[in-house]
Amino acid sequence: MNLIKNPTYLDSFAIIKADLIKYTPQLVFSKTRNREIPPKADSSSILITVQNRFFLITTGHTLHNRSLQTIGIMLENIFYSLSGKSAYHEPNIDFEYEPNKLDMGVVELDEYAVSILKRKYEFLQIEQMDFYHFNSKQFQYLIYGYPVEKTSKDINTKIISPYPISLFTIEETIENYLLNNIDIKRVIMLKGEQNRLLHLETKLEKTKPLPLFEGLSGCGVWRVEGLMSIKPEYKLVSMITGSTETQDILYSTKVTAILGILKMNFGLDI
Repeated sequence: MNLIKNPTYLDSFAIIKADLIKYTPQLVFSKTRNREIPPKADSSSILITVQNRFFLITTGHTLHNRSLQTIGIMLENIFYSLSGKSAYHEPNIDFEYEPNKLDMGVVELDEYAVSILKRKYEFLQIEQMDFYHFNSKQFQYLIYGYPVEKTSKDINTKIISPYPISLFTIEETIENYLLNNIDIKRVIMLKGEQNRLLHLETKLEKTKPLPLFEGLSGCGVWRVEGLMSIKPEYKLVSMITGSTETQDILYSTKVTAILGILKMNFGLDI
């Protein structure tokens, strides 16, 4: 992590963002090996390492009913499919979105996939994940990932250019949890109204609309502390799974669900 003497509010977020991009690949989906047809931007993911094993975590609906051969990343505009073992719990299916579903997925990456990913990315240590996060409006959250709308494709060159976005927000009120019948033990509800979000790239230019939230599935939600300190702290607390139709609320599943999958499906003693 880079250190800045007497950091400003935005300096601190820039420091954190420089770290988060290392752990956050954009996932793409490809139905064919035909290189003339570029893959489609799909969702976000986070790379983690536990007990010298390497995993990619994302939403359950990203993995649901898909072969790992069709899901991958782009490196130097070459599609590399994921390889390893996958597991997912309670995926949300189109037109049947239920925010209380876990909708979490994990891929344990094999040696080949790890070697490919390490060309560009790093793996988050499990100590940087808060499995026992409690909800509070006192916390500040940074959402980091790749909206589909911010990913461009050049028709002639077939080059895909993803663009990450950083959104700063706070949690919904307890009253809204109750009103929407949301399980506070599983889910963090985040304010999604665009005039409530700090868009770090535009530095609070509220007149400039934010991109639509489609494609934010799998984005990490990071609890941020010490914004005005030389060394701000952050931990992964949840991952975006969906939103209300009007996108005034974003739903995220706590990473406690990931802990359960790692134990149940991958035999980790953690």
